[in-house]
Amino acid sequence: MSCVQPGRCTAVGGFVSQAGNDFVLVQEWNGASWRLLPITSPDPQFSALYGVSCPLATRCAAVGETGAQRTLAERWDGGAWRKLPTPSP
Repeated sequence: MSCVQPGRCTAVGGFVSQAGNDFVLVQEWNGASWRLLPITSPDPQFSALYGVSCPLATRCAAVGETGAQRTLAERWDGGAWRKLPTPSP
């Protein structure tokens, strides 16, 4: 989780649907309640975000992994999350 100020936080993670598919998860805290932010999971077999850093409310970077331990990075620009190209060892 990363907070740009008290009452303004972003949290990332993942969840598994009842069908057994994994999805990335991003939520935003406004000081009173959480809301889901739209994000596309790149791999329904496995996707998770493990960390996020937000130096500004409109600038975040989140990292995790997707299928077969492939790296995953996403960038928030204040309007949408976009997958970033990353090398995988």
